[in-house]
Amino acid sequence: METRRLARRIADALPQLPPRLLVAARHVLDHPVDVALLSMRELARRAGVPPVTKNRLAPPLGFEDLARLRDMNSKDR
Repeated sequence: METRRLARRIADALPQLPPRLLVAARHVLDHPVDVALLSMRELARRAGVPPVTKNRLAPPLGFEDLARLRDMNSKDR
């Protein structure tokens, strides 16, 4: 399943993430459906981080941008 692969990528990246990205990454782990369904601004609001933080999360996880991360997560839906 794609969601499991995404969770594994996030878990592997957690130790190297700065504090704000860590908050954003944990939010994705805790709410994977939100990534596929909500806007980037709403994701950031719910995670308690600035919107730009959600965009910055994608590259350390191996994605070009948030849209690619969202695409991977939405394949299970």
